[in-house]
Amino acid sequence: TLDRYKHVITSPHIRPICEIFTVDHFARMFSFFRHPLDYDLHPALPTFEETDNWLTRYLSDLHEGDITFKQLGVAKHVVRECTVVGTLDKMRGSILRIKAYFGWEYADGMTDFAGERCVDDALAEEPVEETWIDHGGVEWDEHYAMNRYDCEVYEIAQSAWRAQIQTMVPYDIQLGRKKMLDEQEAKDKAKKKAKDEAAKLKKAEDDKKKGKGKRRKRFGIF
Repeated sequence: TLDRYKHVITSPHIRPICEIFTVDHFARMFSFFRHPLDYDLHPALPTFEETDNWLTRYLSDLHEGDITFKQLGVAKHVVRECTVVGTLDKMRGSILRIKAYFGWEYADGMTDFAGERCVDDALAEEPVEETWIDHGGVEWDEHYAMNRYDCEVYEIAQSAWRAQIQTMVPYDIQLGRKKMLDEQEAKDKAKKKAKDEAAKLKKAEDDKKKGKGKRRKRFGIF
């Protein structure tokens, strides 16, 4: 089996990376989302001729022309179904959830307490800054008119983050459930095997009795 601690791929190219994996060698994506007001595109990320709704274009793979609710639907599906969601305004909780889901360990054998303090220290050294503007002002109206779909994708990311409180099961619990299912499957197979063997024995005894009865009847004719 693959070592979960070493096989992590970071890339801005989601769709080409997905082609690496199959149903036998699968993966799960994790992503961090920030509000469209705070976009700061990394040089490795693609840029498009159209400057509106960058994230919706990126996730829906439509890089030219006008986008519609169809592309918005594709982007929302990627967020809800294909990724473990992290958000920059909930960075600490996102990091701890992703760590628990994938079953990662803290470096150098640190305990959970020490590891969480390390996360806190790192976030304190480089705090996440967010842009705040008046939603009733002209600046917001202009921004929203240009990036309406991206704002909706961000809201879906926030919604998915809350929903994944229930659905992102930690790795140790996943293993525990798998062990329980495997044990139950083994018991079911053992029961079926015992039942099949008992049925074979019964059939053999019945066939033997039928055979004796036929011989007695045949000898009785003479």
